[in-house]
Amino acid sequence: MKILYLHGYQGSPNWGRINWMKSLGHEVIAPQIDYDGDSDFFINLLDMDFDFIVGNSLGGFTAFYLSLYKDKPSICINPPLYMDLRVRMNVPLEYEIKGCRHISIIIGNDDEVVNPMKTYNWLTKNKPFINIEMIDGMGHRFDLETFTKFTQPILNKDFI
Repeated sequence: MKILYLHGYQGSPNWGRINWMKSLGHEVIAPQIDYDGDSDFFINLLDMDFDFIVGNSLGGFTAFYLSLYKDKPSICINPPLYMDLRVRMNVPLEYEIKGCRHISIIIGNDDEVVNPMKTYNWLTKNKPFINIEMIDGMGHRFDLETFTKFTQPILNKDFI
């Protein structure tokens, strides 16, 4: 499977996570995104070819909307969905939301950057069909063991 991995705001691709996904036999695309300076980053991602999306923080926010626009399954970790950041994505009107086969949201209860309860409340109000998992003790930054524990069962599903 070809996975698009999206890092968070002012971050960079996490090579530990990327190499782990590659070790499972996946091809991983991990662009360096300038969320502030590249006003067309979302359009460029829409034009890419991939089967699955994994994103963290602002990358998780972006993965959520890419899932809706491209009808691709995703794992969105600690996405700040309660903030309306879509203006950053410069999405042209000709793109339509197609839906999505499966979106999984993983939220750390101890996230000190993105308010976990605001994200949870936004999801349950606006997207009640979304699969949400709240993880006790997980903050905004977390180790590879936590990443693999909660993403591997989802990556092992057959969405395609």
